[in-house]
Amino acid sequence: MMWKKWIFRYRGCIPVLPCLVLILLSNPCRKPVVVSLLLVVFGELIRILSTAYIGGRSRSSEIKAKRLISDGPYSRVRNPIYIGNFFIGLGFVFLFNVWVSYILPIYISLFLVEYAIIINTEENFLLTKFEEEYKRYKQSVPSIIPLLRRYNGERITPNFIRALKSERDTLVTIILVYLLAYLAWSIKV
Repeated sequence: MMWKKWIFRYRGCIPVLPCLVLILLSNPCRKPVVVSLLLVVFGELIRILSTAYIGGRSRSSEIKAKRLISDGPYSRVRNPIYIGNFFIGLGFVFLFNVWVSYILPIYISLFLVEYAIIINTEENFLLTKFEEEYKRYKQSVPSIIPLLRRYNGERITPNFIRALKSERDTLVTIILVYLLAYLAWSIKV
């Protein structure tokens, strides 16, 4: 159980080294950069929307929840922030434009393993804290593939200002990845 908490705590740092290696190996090309930007922007918009519904705090080294969130994107899928993370990472795979046919299945596999552990850890916490309420929610709302219909949970007013402040680190990371890629490409040319 200790290693699951470690993975949860350092989930934001785990992809850093592979990302740096791929930047150094990357091969610049305009078309993949456009696809990359579209995927990353889509992923970050999902994160911002999701974060607005959880009160503007998505970064924590410990699992905690004052209440069960089941409105907004959480009314259609239990883990929308992780879906956003998936699209951001997928965008980075295209940005690097190196061995995409090899890196893509590796990325998807590693993402699924890491987030299966994170989701399981969070769900155990939520089940312990919210018991029947979480059981009903979990039975009605899928973990990863969004529903077309919405779950009827407690209505929440999203806080987009706090969400943007909370997403500052993610936005800075995205900008740094693109800058590092550009620098690496400038040195290679």
